[in-house]
Amino acid sequence: MGITCLGNTIPKVIPSIVSKKEKVAMVRSFSNSDSEDPNKIYCTKVRRNPVWNKRSEFNADKTKLLRGALFEHFRNDIGVSFCYSADKTEENDNDTILRNFANNGSK
Repeated sequence: MGITCLGNTIPKVIPSIVSKKEKVAMVRSFSNSDSEDPNKIYCTKVRRNPVWNKRSEFNADKTKLLRGALFEHFRNDIGVSFCYSADKTEENDNDTILRNFANNGSK
């Protein structure tokens, strides 16, 4: 009975409206699972992975949560990963990230 009850209370999808506090908690969970610094929440760029490497599920989930529109742009290109920093001053908006990627291919 306990497992069934728990299974019925865990949401199957992320709600469309998530508070900043909830986002931070989710990112911490993603980051712990991926051995990533949980304070890295500021997207700085996208990069092309080395041949045959693909972005991690955690990188995708984090980006879906924090930068949904940017993730959608690269949804089908699993050879691209999203880079994050703990320093807010390094954060770039989506337009800057896309422009830099288009100009440099990965920088």
